[in-house]
Amino acid sequence: MKIMRNCFLILCMSVMLLFSCCSSSQNSNYKLYYNRINSAEFKLFEGDTLQSIAEYENAIESIQRPFLKDLRKLIALKITSAGDDDADKTMRLAFKYGASKKYLCCDSTIRNKYQEKWVEYFPEYRKQRAKFLASIDTVYRKQIIELIHDDQKYRSFCKSDFEKIDSVRKANDYVVLSKLKNLIQEKGYFGYSVIGEDLLWGNNKNNFSEVIFCHMEPDTNKVYFYDVLKQAVMEGELYPSKYANIVDYDCIKSGKFEQLYGTTVFNYEGLYAFPLINLEQVDSLRAEIGLNSWEEYLTMSGTKYNDTIRPWENM
Repeated sequence: MKIMRNCFLILCMSVMLLFSCCSSSQNSNYKLYYNRINSAEFKLFEGDTLQSIAEYENAIESIQRPFLKDLRKLIALKITSAGDDDADKTMRLAFKYGASKKYLCCDSTIRNKYQEKWVEYFPEYRKQRAKFLASIDTVYRKQIIELIHDDQKYRSFCKSDFEKIDSVRKANDYVVLSKLKNLIQEKGYFGYSVIGEDLLWGNNKNNFSEVIFCHMEPDTNKVYFYDVLKQAVMEGELYPSKYANIVDYDCIKSGKFEQLYGTTVFNYEGLYAFPLINLEQVDSLRAEIGLNSWEEYLTMSGTKYNDTIRPWENM
């Protein structure tokens, strides 16, 4: 009887361990999360707002730490389509994951709804904000903000001044690179779970995370950062589109004018994607990091593709 009871306990523990592993795997499966978000975005593009809301909620509920940009989008959709109470509930969920008032109110729909009576709607916000900031590395956060400012130090000049100061800028970029390498080596990549996702680039709703890397030399990024950034995507610490933009922009900067993921465009009587390095593999490459299909991307962005149109070759 005792042996049977022990066997039963072992079996229960095994089932619980298996369930725990499955649950942990689900929570860390950001590729599946990205696929669900892609589906939500395409439903919205097709005009099916209610189904898009359902898809966004499905994605957000499926992961341990959803992206703030997706919560912000869902809130705006709920304000216009699903009722105030539901939007308020999602706002409070966004606070939990680190959304600041400034970050959320970048969206005009959210700003118009909540900004003037913010305290009345969310008296708990300041306490939630303090709780979130206590959970992240605010020292690292401040260091990255300072590094962004350092990166921009010699980039706000007119063309004539820029040419004179180019050597100084390059020397400054080397200093920024050294600091960035040391910080990542010491503390790991500055992912969203580490310093927060709510740091903004300028006066818009875009996250800052790729700014520094777009100013690095392509070979520098390839040697020091591509692997780190790709791993960050897989762990939900960086948007797939940000990583793809960095890689594709490097391809263009290096003078090849061909790209891997298809995220960079040029204007030639309309928007055209730069030629792809491998058209046959673009969908598998995009899927590997959680991007939607090439055809969907072109359709939703209003971008055309014709690799015979190469205006730079005639310059």
